[in-house]
Amino acid sequence: VIKAGIGPITKKDIYVTNSLPDEDRVILGFNVSLADDANVDELKNIKVLTNEVVYKLIEDFEEWRENKQKEIERKKLNELPTISKVEILDFVFRNTSPAIFGVAVKGGLLTKDLEMINNRDMKIGRIKTIQHEKDTLPSAEKGKEVAKFNNTRKVTHGVSISPDSRYAFVTVEGVGKEPGAVEIFDLKKLKPVAIAETGKQAGGIAFWKMTN
Repeated sequence: VIKAGIGPITKKDIYVTNSLPDEDRVILGFNVSLADDANVDELKNIKVLTNEVVYKLIEDFEEWRENKQKEIERKKLNELPTISKVEILDFVFRNTSPAIFGVAVKGGLLTKDLEMINNRDMKIGRIKTIQHEKDTLPSAEKGKEVAKFNNTRKVTHGVSISPDSRYAFVTVEGVGKEPGAVEIFDLKKLKPVAIAETGKQAGGIAFWKMTN
Protein backbone atom coordinates (compact mmCIF):
# COMPACT_ATOMS: atom_id res chain seq x y z
CA VAL A 1 0.00 0.00 0.00
CA ILE A 2 1.57 3.28 -1.15
CA LYS A 3 -1.07 5.65 0.21
CA ALA A 4 -4.33 5.54 2.18
CA GLY A 5 -6.85 8.35 2.57
CA ILE A 6 -10.44 9.44 3.07
CA GLY A 7 -12.74 10.93 0.44
CA PRO A 8 -13.07 10.60 -3.34
CA ILE A 9 -10.26 9.46 -5.63
CA THR A 10 -8.48 12.58 -6.83
CA LYS A 11 -6.40 13.64 -9.79
CA LYS A 12 -3.30 13.48 -7.61
CA ASP A 13 -4.08 9.83 -6.74
CA ILE A 14 -4.24 9.06 -10.46
CA TYR A 15 -0.90 10.75 -11.17
CA VAL A 16 0.88 8.98 -8.30
CA THR A 17 -0.51 5.56 -9.30
CA ASN A 18 0.45 6.09 -12.94
CA SER A 19 4.10 6.56 -11.87
CA LEU A 20 4.24 3.10 -10.24
CA PRO A 21 5.37 -0.17 -11.86
CA ASP A 22 2.76 -1.80 -14.08
CA GLU A 23 1.84 -4.48 -11.52
CA ASP A 24 1.09 -1.81 -8.87
CA ARG A 25 -1.07 0.55 -10.93
CA VAL A 26 -4.34 -0.02 -9.11
CA ILE A 27 -6.51 2.11 -6.80
CA LEU A 28 -9.03 0.59 -4.40
CA GLY A 29 -11.98 2.72 -3.35
CA PHE A 30 -14.33 1.58 -0.57
CA ASN A 31 -17.70 3.28 -0.89
CA VAL A 32 -16.17 6.24 -2.77
CA SER A 33 -16.08 7.46 -6.38
CA LEU A 34 -13.83 9.54 -8.63
CA ALA A 35 -13.56 13.24 -7.95
CA ASP A 36 -14.74 15.64 -10.64
CA ASP A 37 -11.17 16.52 -11.59
CA ALA A 38 -9.93 12.87 -11.76
CA ASN A 39 -10.98 12.20 -15.34
CA VAL A 40 -7.50 12.71 -16.81
CA ASP A 41 -5.60 10.95 -19.62
CA GLU A 42 -3.48 8.94 -17.16
CA LEU A 43 -6.65 7.21 -15.95
CA LYS A 44 -6.53 4.85 -18.92
CA ASN A 45 -3.15 3.50 -17.75
CA ILE A 46 -4.33 2.33 -14.33
CA LYS A 47 -7.09 0.20 -12.81
CA VAL A 48 -9.65 1.71 -10.43
CA LEU A 49 -11.70 -0.74 -8.36
CA THR A 50 -14.56 0.55 -6.21
CA ASN A 51 -17.27 -1.23 -4.26
CA GLU A 52 -19.63 -0.59 -1.38
CA VAL A 53 -18.92 -4.05 0.08
CA VAL A 54 -15.42 -4.43 1.45
CA TYR A 55 -15.03 -8.20 0.98
CA LYS A 56 -16.23 -7.90 -2.63
CA LEU A 57 -13.65 -5.16 -3.18
CA ILE A 58 -10.94 -7.49 -1.89
CA GLU A 59 -12.16 -10.30 -4.18
CA ASP A 60 -12.09 -7.95 -7.18
CA PHE A 61 -8.56 -6.87 -6.32
CA GLU A 62 -7.30 -10.46 -5.95
CA GLU A 63 -8.83 -11.36 -9.32
CA TRP A 64 -7.26 -8.29 -10.98
CA ARG A 65 -3.87 -9.06 -9.43
CA GLU A 66 -3.97 -12.68 -10.66
CA ASN A 67 -4.95 -11.65 -14.20
CA LYS A 68 -2.36 -8.86 -14.21
CA GLN A 69 0.39 -11.27 -13.22
CA LYS A 70 -0.58 -13.62 -16.05
CA GLU A 71 -0.57 -10.71 -18.48
CA ILE A 72 2.92 -9.65 -17.38
CA GLU A 73 4.23 -13.22 -17.68
CA ARG A 74 2.77 -13.56 -21.19
CA LYS A 75 4.37 -10.27 -22.20
CA LYS A 76 7.75 -11.42 -20.91
CA LEU A 77 7.46 -14.74 -22.74
CA ASN A 78 6.56 -12.98 -26.00
CA GLU A 79 9.71 -10.89 -25.69
CA LEU A 80 11.92 -13.99 -25.50
CA PRO A 81 13.49 -15.20 -28.77
CA THR A 82 11.62 -18.07 -30.44
CA ILE A 83 13.42 -21.41 -30.56
CA SER A 84 12.56 -24.23 -32.95
CA LYS A 85 14.08 -27.50 -34.14
CA VAL A 86 13.16 -28.72 -37.62
CA GLU A 87 13.95 -31.67 -39.83
CA ILE A 88 14.12 -31.20 -43.61
CA LEU A 89 11.82 -33.62 -45.42
CA ASP A 90 12.58 -35.47 -48.65
CA PHE A 91 14.03 -33.02 -51.18
CA VAL A 92 14.93 -29.36 -51.38
CA PHE A 93 12.86 -28.04 -54.28
CA ARG A 94 14.86 -24.88 -54.75
CA ASN A 95 18.09 -23.96 -53.00
CA THR A 96 18.44 -20.25 -53.81
CA SER A 97 16.47 -16.99 -53.72
CA PRO A 98 14.78 -18.28 -51.56
CA ALA A 99 15.15 -21.99 -50.82
CA ILE A 100 11.91 -24.01 -50.75
CA PHE A 101 11.74 -27.20 -48.74
CA GLY A 102 9.38 -29.15 -46.54
CA VAL A 103 10.15 -29.45 -42.84
CA ALA A 104 8.82 -31.29 -39.82
CA VAL A 105 8.81 -29.20 -36.64
CA LYS A 106 10.47 -31.39 -34.00
CA GLY A 107 10.39 -28.89 -31.15
CA GLY A 108 9.51 -25.34 -30.18
CA LEU A 109 7.64 -22.95 -32.47
CA LEU A 110 8.64 -22.19 -36.05
CA THR A 111 7.90 -18.55 -36.91
CA LYS A 112 8.40 -16.15 -39.79
CA ASP A 113 11.76 -14.28 -39.77
CA LEU A 114 13.29 -16.86 -37.43
CA GLU A 115 17.03 -17.18 -38.07
CA MET A 116 18.12 -20.78 -38.59
CA ILE A 117 21.41 -22.50 -37.76
CA ASN A 118 22.61 -26.01 -38.53
CA ASN A 119 24.01 -28.64 -36.15
CA ARG A 120 27.42 -26.96 -36.40
CA ASP A 121 26.03 -23.64 -35.13
CA MET A 122 26.46 -22.01 -38.55
CA LYS A 123 23.85 -19.51 -39.72
CA ILE A 124 22.13 -20.91 -42.82
CA GLY A 125 19.31 -18.47 -43.43
CA ARG A 126 16.07 -16.92 -42.22
CA ILE A 127 12.49 -18.17 -42.53
CA LYS A 128 10.71 -15.97 -45.09
CA THR A 129 7.25 -17.57 -45.14
CA ILE A 130 5.57 -20.69 -43.78
CA GLN A 131 3.01 -22.43 -45.94
CA HIS A 132 0.77 -25.43 -45.35
CA GLU A 133 -1.19 -26.67 -48.36
CA LYS A 134 -2.57 -23.37 -49.79
CA ASP A 135 -2.41 -21.30 -46.61
CA THR A 136 0.32 -18.98 -45.33
CA LEU A 137 0.81 -19.50 -41.60
CA PRO A 138 2.25 -17.12 -38.98
CA SER A 139 3.82 -20.08 -37.16
CA ALA A 140 3.98 -23.89 -36.95
CA GLU A 141 4.08 -25.81 -33.68
CA LYS A 142 5.76 -29.10 -32.76
CA GLY A 143 4.47 -32.04 -34.82
CA LYS A 144 3.48 -29.91 -37.82
CA GLU A 145 4.79 -30.56 -41.33
CA VAL A 146 4.84 -27.49 -43.58
CA ALA A 147 5.79 -26.62 -47.17
CA LYS A 148 5.39 -30.30 -47.93
CA PHE A 149 4.41 -31.57 -51.37
CA ASN A 150 2.25 -34.69 -51.40
CA ASN A 151 3.15 -37.06 -54.24
CA THR A 152 0.59 -39.30 -55.94
CA ARG A 153 2.92 -42.28 -55.38
CA LYS A 154 4.77 -43.49 -52.29
CA VAL A 155 8.36 -43.83 -53.54
CA THR A 156 10.14 -40.65 -54.70
CA HIS A 157 13.38 -41.06 -56.69
CA GLY A 158 14.66 -37.82 -58.16
CA VAL A 159 14.05 -34.09 -58.46
CA SER A 160 15.11 -31.63 -61.14
CA ILE A 161 14.45 -27.87 -61.11
CA SER A 162 13.83 -25.74 -64.18
CA PRO A 163 16.54 -23.11 -64.86
CA ASP A 164 14.14 -20.30 -63.92
CA SER A 165 13.47 -22.04 -60.57
CA ARG A 166 9.72 -22.02 -61.31
CA TYR A 167 9.03 -25.76 -61.61
CA ALA A 168 10.16 -28.96 -59.91
CA PHE A 169 10.07 -32.24 -61.86
CA VAL A 170 9.80 -35.20 -59.51
CA THR A 171 10.12 -38.87 -60.51
CA VAL A 172 8.14 -41.33 -58.41
CA GLU A 173 8.12 -45.11 -58.56
CA GLY A 174 4.94 -47.11 -58.97
CA VAL A 175 4.01 -49.70 -56.34
CA GLY A 176 2.20 -52.91 -57.29
CA LYS A 177 0.21 -52.29 -60.47
CA GLU A 178 0.71 -48.53 -60.36
CA PRO A 179 2.85 -47.02 -63.11
CA GLY A 180 5.68 -44.68 -62.26
CA ALA A 181 5.26 -40.98 -62.95
CA VAL A 182 6.89 -37.61 -63.41
CA GLU A 183 5.07 -35.04 -61.32
CA ILE A 184 5.45 -31.31 -61.95
CA PHE A 185 5.12 -28.79 -59.11
CA ASP A 186 4.75 -25.03 -59.42
CA LEU A 187 7.27 -23.65 -56.89
CA LYS A 188 5.73 -20.19 -56.91
CA LYS A 189 2.21 -21.39 -56.09
CA LEU A 190 3.48 -24.45 -54.18
CA LYS A 191 1.08 -26.89 -55.78
CA PRO A 192 1.15 -29.74 -58.36
CA VAL A 193 0.28 -28.69 -61.91
CA ALA A 194 0.79 -31.80 -64.06
CA ILE A 195 1.64 -35.51 -64.05
CA ALA A 196 2.96 -37.84 -66.77
CA GLU A 197 2.85 -41.60 -66.22
CA THR A 198 5.95 -43.64 -67.10
CA GLY A 199 7.21 -47.15 -66.52
CA LYS A 200 7.14 -48.53 -62.98
CA GLN A 201 10.81 -47.93 -62.26
CA ALA A 202 10.91 -44.15 -62.68
CA GLY A 203 14.44 -43.33 -61.54
CA GLY A 204 16.46 -40.10 -61.59
CA ILE A 205 15.69 -37.12 -63.76
CA ALA A 206 17.67 -34.26 -65.32
CA PHE A 207 16.45 -31.05 -66.92
CA TRP A 208 17.56 -30.72 -70.54
CA LYS A 209 16.47 -27.30 -71.85
CA MET A 210 13.68 -24.73 -72.07
CA THR A 211 12.11 -23.67 -75.36
CA ASN A 212 9.59 -20.99 -76.27
